[in-house]
Amino acid sequence: MSRTFTNFKPGERHYPALTAQLKTQLDQVVPSVDGDLRYFPCCVRTKDGREIDRVYVVGAQPYIATWGVWPDQDPHKFEVRLDDVTEIRESPARLPPRFANELYRAGEFGMGYTVFTVTFRDGTDASYVGGNAIDFISVPRGQTPRDIVAVTPHAGQERAVSDHAPYYWCIHGDGRQHGA
Repeated sequence: MSRTFTNFKPGERHYPALTAQLKTQLDQVVPSVDGDLRYFPCCVRTKDGREIDRVYVVGAQPYIATWGVWPDQDPHKFEVRLDDVTEIRESPARLPPRFANELYRAGEFGMGYTVFTVTFRDGTDASYVGGNAIDFISVPRGQTPRDIVAVTPHAGQERAVSDHAPYYWCIHGDGRQHGA
C-alpha cells in the first residue's frame, strides 16, 4: 500500500500593522529571542474590555519562518487578532527574559520539545516539559515568575510536568514562508 503526500504550504498572510500607540507599548516589553524570532510575551486588553494574558505578539515573517503554519491552521494554537487589541503590556506570567533566552539558546531537548528546571528564591525547584515556546509556565502555588533565580536547560526529565497552560499568538505585519 502506498500513500501520496501533498506538501503543505501555509501561504502568504497580511496581518494588520501595529498602530503607533501599540508599537510604543510593545517597545516597552523586553523580548525573548529564539534565532530570528523575537517573542514578546504580553498581556493584552481587547476592545470588549477583556484582559488576555499569555499572548505572544510577534511579526508575521519571523513567525512563519520559525513555525511553518499560521495559528488558525493548527488546532493546538490560539490567536488574538491585533484588530481587537487596544493595549499591550508585558505579561506578569512570563519567565524573566534572561532565563527564557538562556533556554532558547540551549535549544530543544528532543525533537519538538524542551525540558528544563527552574529554581526559586526559597531553594525549591520545578521541572517542565513542553513545546518550543517556553516563556509561559505555571509556577507552583506560592511562587511567581519573579521568584525564579535560575534555570537549568535539559534537566529534570524524570520529574517534569507537562505544562498545558494555554497561550495565544497575536501576529502583525506581512509574512510568507521562505521560498514561497
